[in-house]
Amino acid sequence: MLLQESDISNLVPTIIHTGQSINPASGTAQNFSSTVEYTVTAEDNSKQSYNVFVNIFDAVVNFDTDDGTSIPSQRIKAGEKAAYPAIPVKAGYGFGRWYKDPGYSELWDFDNDTVSADMTLYAKWYTATTGLSYSLINDDTEYEVKKGTAGNNSIINIPDYWNGKAVTTIGNEGFDSCSSLITINIPDTVKYIGFSSLSCCNFTSISLPQNLITIEGYAFAFCEKLENINIPDNINIFKEAVLGDVQVWRV
Repeated sequence: MLLQESDISNLVPTIIHTGQSINPASGTAQNFSSTVEYTVTAEDNSKQSYNVFVNIFDAVVNFDTDDGTSIPSQRIKAGEKAAYPAIPVKAGYGFGRWYKDPGYSELWDFDNDTVSADMTLYAKWYTATTGLSYSLINDDTEYEVKKGTAGNNSIINIPDYWNGKAVTTIGNEGFDSCSSLITINIPDTVKYIGFSSLSCCNFTSISLPQNLITIEGYAFAFCEKLENINIPDNINIFKEAVLGDVQVWRV
């Protein structure tokens, strides 16, 4: 693999082989503008020919993970697409997506965007409480979240994204009986709050995300200290019977 500035008409390759000899010899200048045929002679004097060609790469794509695990650079031909890299990991955060700029104003689309020059893509991270459990849902396009091993935390931060996919659902009984929980931060990516998912918790108020569509039954049952819930106007399914004496404020 060579970069665009390399002169492939006069390359001097080093050829490593285990045979008796190779022709053309290693270290001999060759014109790789077209395929070059090498013939290896084995110890038993049998011969095997190999066609060798050179790829010219026009650009390097680097990945800035902002102190997450490192991602190898990719060498890409002009006009081609970068391959989706491995998911980086960063303690205390959920990985979101890759952006064209460090200010995260323009998303990179691996399915459609093409590479034209050297560039850097930037990983966006979202604060995430350690120990939460995530399960893929909806044909592996989104994540559901539950308490996992973080059930004794007083503060829970649910990330907008995990492993590059939106967290859209708080699972059934996801945070049920988290008696130490007094604050839970739910991102706007969450659209569904499951059955009994936040029951028996100790928060006094809660703000629900603007994109929330459904709140299932008993979601806030037995939250004895809960006095206020800010409910977005676009809720389609909201079973108020689960709230008991809680005062509801629509925002």
